[in-house]
Amino acid sequence: MRHINLDSYNNFETFNDQNEIVKYRENKYNSLYNHIKFIKNEFNSPIKVTELGSGNCKLLIRLVKETIATHCIGYDISESRNKFAKSWVNDSNTDNEVFPRVGDITKIKYNKDGNRDLFLGLDIIWHFMEPTRKGSSKTQLKEIYNSLNNGGKIIFEFCDLNRYINTKTWEEFKKPDPWCFSLWDCWVNNETNYFHWDKKFIGRDNNMVDEKNIILEILPVDDIEKLIKNIGFTKIKFYDDWDGSVYTGNPFEYIVVAEK
Repeated sequence: MRHINLDSYNNFETFNDQNEIVKYRENKYNSLYNHIKFIKNEFNSPIKVTELGSGNCKLLIRLVKETIATHCIGYDISESRNKFAKSWVNDSNTDNEVFPRVGDITKIKYNKDGNRDLFLGLDIIWHFMEPTRKGSSKTQLKEIYNSLNNGGKIIFEFCDLNRYINTKTWEEFKKPDPWCFSLWDCWVNNETNYFHWDKKFIGRDNNMVDEKNIILEILPVDDIEKLIKNIGFTKIKFYDDWDGSVYTGNPFEYIVVAEK
């Protein structure tokens, strides 16, 4: 049976107006200043990048535009987001260097793409792995390690999901995002100890409603460091934010960098 996580990111970026698409892309692109600065500080020359859960490929497009990367592959489970990404890549004239692909990141063989300098995994992507396919957290991290050049790195983002256990809250999106609100219901399955993130999206200018249910693994910082170290990575560093601030344990989202 297909896991619920594999259908959890479709239909996010649906627009009826070309002007709205342009504004939406511009907002997403401009939100990446600190990401770009952070990655640039980690590398001295143009790099080959693979991103897990690349979505609309905004970060890969900007890495190429900033001449930080020369060859980027983005894998995402969502066919609709992949379609949006391909359109943006074509419009940005980066189609010779950015390659969006539909793929299940819990079982991809990355070595077929040739060795890479950087693997990116942002937001909740690594929390997504183990509930979707048992054992994939270790097997895919090893696959990534074997597909990196010597001196290559991973830059992953993690979340302190414990903060939202038994929480009902909401998030508002700014225009021109096609969605106006996201309603959250967060809880833990006591049998599996997995975090369930049930979201209901409310459309901005219509009666559109979309519900997404995501199952995630709660990953303590010590477990993350142990997993990465056991695979063979070294020089493991934690950061509070993309501005490079030292890890304090306070933020909801934090960043891990490790080297092969």
